[in-house]
Amino acid sequence: MSSHTNGHANGQSNGYSKKIENSSTTTLAEIQKSHNFTSRLPTDAQYPTPIDSHHAPRQKLGPRMVRSALFTYVRPEPSDEPELLAVSKAALRDIGLAESEATSEELKQVVAGNKFYWDEENPEEGIYPWAQCYGGFQFGSWAGQLGDGRALSLFETTNPQTGVRYEVQLKGAGKTPYSRFADGKAVLRSSIREFVVSEYLNAIGIPTTRALSLTLCPKSEVIRERLEPGAIVCRFAQSWIRFGTFDLLRSRGDRDLIRKVATYVAEDVFGGWEKLPAALPSPEDKKDAHLQPSRNVPKEELQGKEGAEENRFTRLYREITRRTALLVGKMQAYGFMNGVLNTDNTSIFGLSLDYGPFAFMDNFDPAYTPNHDDHMLRYSYRSQPSIFWWNLVRLGETFGELIGSGDKVDDEIFIEKGVEEDFAPILIKRAETIIDQVGDEYKAVFMSEYRRLMTARLGLKTQKESDFDKLFSELLDTMEALELDFNHFFRRLSSVKVSDIETKEGREKTAERFFHHGGVTGLNETNDSARVRIGAWLDQWRARIIEDWEVESPSSESSATADAEREKAMKSVNPNFVPRGWLLDDIIDRVQNKSEREILKGVMEMVERPFEDSWGWDEGVEEKYCGDVPSAKSSPESMPISNQEIHLVNVFTSSSGGGNLAPIVLNATGLSDDEMREIARQHQRESAFAFPAPKGEAVDYELRFFVPEHEMEMCGHATVGTAWVMRELGVSKRSGEGEMKFLTKSGVVRTRVEDGEERVFVSQPKGVVENVSDAALVEEILSVLGIDHESLGPWPVQNARTSRVKTMILLKDVDVLNNLKPTVARVKGLCEKLGSTGLYPHAVVQHSDSSGKPVEVEARQFPKASGYPEDAATGIAAAALVYALAHNGMVKVGAEVVVHQGRAMGRLSRITVKLEDDGCWVGGSCAWEGKKK
Repeated sequence: MSSHTNGHANGQSNGYSKKIENSSTTTLAEIQKSHNFTSRLPTDAQYPTPIDSHHAPRQKLGPRMVRSALFTYVRPEPSDEPELLAVSKAALRDIGLAESEATSEELKQVVAGNKFYWDEENPEEGIYPWAQCYGGFQFGSWAGQLGDGRALSLFETTNPQTGVRYEVQLKGAGKTPYSRFADGKAVLRSSIREFVVSEYLNAIGIPTTRALSLTLCPKSEVIRERLEPGAIVCRFAQSWIRFGTFDLLRSRGDRDLIRKVATYVAEDVFGGWEKLPAALPSPEDKKDAHLQPSRNVPKEELQGKEGAEENRFTRLYREITRRTALLVGKMQAYGFMNGVLNTDNTSIFGLSLDYGPFAFMDNFDPAYTPNHDDHMLRYSYRSQPSIFWWNLVRLGETFGELIGSGDKVDDEIFIEKGVEEDFAPILIKRAETIIDQVGDEYKAVFMSEYRRLMTARLGLKTQKESDFDKLFSELLDTMEALELDFNHFFRRLSSVKVSDIETKEGREKTAERFFHHGGVTGLNETNDSARVRIGAWLDQWRARIIEDWEVESPSSESSATADAEREKAMKSVNPNFVPRGWLLDDIIDRVQNKSEREILKGVMEMVERPFEDSWGWDEGVEEKYCGDVPSAKSSPESMPISNQEIHLVNVFTSSSGGGNLAPIVLNATGLSDDEMREIARQHQRESAFAFPAPKGEAVDYELRFFVPEHEMEMCGHATVGTAWVMRELGVSKRSGEGEMKFLTKSGVVRTRVEDGEERVFVSQPKGVVENVSDAALVEEILSVLGIDHESLGPWPVQNARTSRVKTMILLKDVDVLNNLKPTVARVKGLCEKLGSTGLYPHAVVQHSDSSGKPVEVEARQFPKASGYPEDAATGIAAAALVYALAHNGMVKVGAEVVVHQGRAMGRLSRITVKLEDDGCWVGGSCAWEGKKK
C-alpha cells in the first residue's frame, strides 16, 4: 500500500524557487497506474462495469440521481484538433514523468481526452475513467447531489522517487451523471486561471491540487455568457474526496457507506491508521503539544480522558482537521482567497481545490471577497478561518456516530443496527465534547502556522507573544487604513536595511517605498500622515530585527551581513510575482484573443519560481507583472479606465447572489460611441452611460446603453443599476424625493426606491402583445431551441413589447426550460424574421392563489445580437412577459409577478414586475460586484 504522506504535500515547501530539476526518464505509457478508488468503493448500479458504460451511448451518461455509489464509469468526450498550450515542468517532475513527455504525442492525446488506458478486448487489465459522486453545502444551504460535473479521473499513479500517489483527472472532458444543467465543458478563460493558480500555490507552499497541462479544444465552442473556446486542464491530487462526499452519504442515511469511505480515506489516502495523530496531552503537561503530535497508535487503541475517548475515527477526523488548519493558516498569511469554500470544494487532504472566483489580496481589505455572488461576505478574507471550521463541524456531524461510539465502534450490534436508545445520550455527549476539543486544536494549529509564516515574512527568526499585536495586527491595520498592497509590502520590506530606518526621518522616507505610484489612497489619509504611520511601525519592526539578528550597530559590517542574510531569507518567502486578477485577464486576452502562445511559457517560469528577482525572459513584461496593480483603486467594485470610473454592479440579485452585471459610467461626457462600445466589449455586458440632462428636457440625466455589437435604445437592468449607484454614492435627485427621471432613446423612464431603500424599480410603458401566426416561424423557433411541440405550454408563441420586442415562448415545465440547448448562431437571423430583439422561453412555476402570493415564472433570454448567447437577467423582457401573462388571462392590473432568470448560467436572478393601469414597474435588489458596501 502506498503512503500519500511522504514529504511535503505537493513536492515543495515555502521558499522553493530554484530551477525545476527533473531526473526522471519515465514516460506516460510506462508509469505505474492503479485504480484503488474504483476497486475498493461501490460503483453506480446502472453501469456496474466499464463494459456496461462503454457500450452505452455517450448521451445516456448525462445528468441523473445516483445512489449508494461513490462513482460512475464515464469515458471522456474526444477532442478534435486539440492544441497543447502548456505543460507544467514542476508538475511533470512531481508526478514522476520525464521532462521530455511535455512534447510527446502520447501525453497530448491523453490530456485531450482522446486516449485512456483501457481496452475492450482486455477489460480486466486496463483502467476505465470515472466521475465521483458527492454533495455539498453551498453558501450554508444544502445543495443535494453535486459530483464531478465536468471532471473525469483517468488513473492513479505513484511517483517512484517520492512514493506519493496521485489521482489524475481531466477537467472539461464532457458530461457525467453529475453535470446537472451544465454541459460538462470548461472554457479557456477559466482553464488558464486554474492552470496558473494551481502551480503558483504549489510554488509558494500552499497545499493545492496540481495542473499538469492546458489544452485548447478549438472545435469545441462552449456557451456561457457568450460563446467561448473550450479547454481541458489535466490535473492531479493525492485525493479528490471532499467533505461533500460524506455530506451526501449522511443526507441519505447511508451509515454503512460513511464507515466504508472513512476507512478507505484512513487506510488508502493517508496510508494507514497508524499514520494518524495520537491524542494530545494537556497543554499544562506539554506546551505546544499540538504542533507535532505523536503517531503510530494501534488501530484498536482508545486514547484520551474519560468522556472524550478517542477511537481511530476520531483520529481520522483530527487528521483532516489539522490538514485543513494548516491550509487556512497559509492562505491567510499569503492573502489568498478561494472564493467558493462550499463543502463540495473542501478537500479531506487539506488541499485548496476547484478554482472559480479566487483572488490574491491587492490593497489589504479583510472584508474583500472575490465572489460576486457572496453578498454576505461569507467567503471573504476575514471569514475564511471560520468557514473552514463551519465545514469541519458538518464533517464532524457526519462522523458523529463513529467518533461518539468510543470503544463500541466495532461492536456487531452497533455496526448492523446502529445506536441503541440507552446509549444515544452518551454517544451524543462524547461526540459533542470531541468536536469542541477538535475545534481548539484547529484554532491552535491554524494560529501556529499563521504566526510561523508571518514571522518568516517579516524576516524574524523567533516568535514573541507581543509580535501579534505590535507587529502583525498593527501592520494589517496600517495596510487597511492606507490601502497598501498586501504582498508588495512584504517583498519591498525585504530590501529595507536597518541603517535605512535608524532615524525618524529615515523611517518616514523609507515609508514611501510602500506607496502606490500615485501615492496613498486611503480615506482621509495623506502621504504625510502615511509616512508617519508607516514610520512608527517600522520603528517597532526595527527593534525586533536588531534583537533577533543581534545587530550591534546599524553601520557596522556585521549589520550589513545580517541585512544581506535577512534579505535573502525574506525573499525566499515573499514572492516577487503574484498572479493577480488583472494579470490573469491580460494573459487570457493575449492567448485567447491575440493567439499569443509564448506568453504562457514565460509566465509559467514566473509561476514556478515566483521568489526570483528576474527570470531572464522579457524585462518589460516581468516588470509589468511584478509591479503595481494598474490604476490602483480604492475599492474592487469600481475600475478607472481612461479617466472614467466604471462601477460594476449586480442587478436583480437573488438571495443566493446571481444578478446581471452592469458596468455603469456616471459621467460619460467626452466618451465617443466607439469608446462606449469598447467598454461594453471589455466587460461583455450591457453598459450604461450617464450624461447631463439635455437643455429643455425635464429629466435628471440622459442615459445611453451599449452592448459589444451596437447601441441599445433601452436596458432595464442597467437603468436600475444606475439609479442604485447614484443613490449609494449620494448623487442628488432633482425630480423629487425617491424618484429620478432618465431620458433614453425609447423615451423618458422613471425610477423609484421601495422596501426601505432595498429595491429599485424602473417604469415601463403599457405593453402590446401579438401572436406569431406564421407556422413556419414557429417551427424555426422550435428548431433553434432544439425542442418539439410537446415541449410547449398551452399558449401560442407571441411577440410582446414595452420598450423592445421580445418573443415569448411558454414551455410546459422548468426541466424543459433549463435543458434548452439553442443553436446560438441561428438566433440572430430568427429574431430578424420575428422583428424581435430576443427569444424569451419561460415556464410558470407558481400560479396566484387566494393567499396573495405572486405569480412566479422561470425564464431564459437568448438575445438577438448582444455579443453573448444568454442573459442572466433581462428587466425589459420580464416587463413584456407580464403583459403576455395579462393578455392570456393569468394576471390582472395590480398583480405582482416574480421572474427567476439565469439558473442555467449559475447566476439565478430575481426580477419583480408590478402591473399598473398605465404601465408597469420592473425592479429588484442590487449589490456591488465583489464586495458589499
